[in-house]
Amino acid sequence: MEGQSPYRVHRTVYARSQRICDCLCERELAEHGVSSDAAIAPPSRCSPRHRSTRTRPTCRCTAIRRTGTIHGYYDCYCYLPLYIFCGRHLLAARLRPASVDAAFGIVEEIARIAAYIREHWPDAIIVVRADSGFCRDDLMTWCEDNDVHFVLGCAKTGPLIGEIKTALAEAEAEHKATGHAARRFKSFDWTPRESWTRERRVVAKAEWTEGEANPRFIVTGGGLTRQRVARRGQGRSGGFRTVIVYRRLDRAVFLHGFAKSQRDNIDDDDLARLKKLAVVYLGASMKELERWCEEDELREVTCDDEEVS
Repeated sequence: MEGQSPYRVHRTVYARSQRICDCLCERELAEHGVSSDAAIAPPSRCSPRHRSTRTRPTCRCTAIRRTGTIHGYYDCYCYLPLYIFCGRHLLAARLRPASVDAAFGIVEEIARIAAYIREHWPDAIIVVRADSGFCRDDLMTWCEDNDVHFVLGCAKTGPLIGEIKTALAEAEAEHKATGHAARRFKSFDWTPRESWTRERRVVAKAEWTEGEANPRFIVTGGGLTRQRVARRGQGRSGGFRTVIVYRRLDRAVFLHGFAKSQRDNIDDDDLARLKKLAVVYLGASMKELERWCEEDELREVTCDDEEVS
């Protein structure tokens, strides 16, 4: 404007955030692709907006000013951005206020990214990995209902530590006798009384190191996974299709297989029946699985990482 300083002219710019996130997926995944085991890891941390607490920083964008929140730990205005990576590739970046839960908006973002991956790589196994800030029932339930696997950190609680009391005592005795770090591992089915709607598998590390206990917990979940198996002398495209119940770090159960030349895919009725079987096998304890193996209802296959022909 003639006669006015250019610094007094302000323009409002609106970003199409959904399109930006879609572009991240299209650029990173389309360019680099995903492996057969795509791990999606959403780290979350508070990002200080201004280090000084003496004066509130000025900002000309009203929307950003409203999202700024005083954080008790950092003692300054902060945001809680959400970043989602697949390996080194950034798939999503969302600016959130620091007043929300660490897992705020994660289900919608994971659903969007999982849909994109499955559209372009139908056979990819999708694994969501995150710390205990994302260990929320809605995320785990969505993953279980949509055949997405997860490995999430689980916050230490008194009841959980009580489950590994014996293992911690053994680790403590070994640590005091040897002077080195001592660890024991245990897995068990677990559900908090109020926060989870389903029982899930928890893997615990009972560790003693540097003179004190250092227990850690993760919760794992899985579902049905479809895998291609190559026919001898041919590629995977003309081979077999298998349906497997899979939970990372815990179990894999073969349910169904068919030749690609016989049928293109399983129908909805078969899928519904297989999902019911998946619930049974994922919910079974290790003793039940061992008993079914003894009764020849299941057969355990061990290949020790060797290729099985």
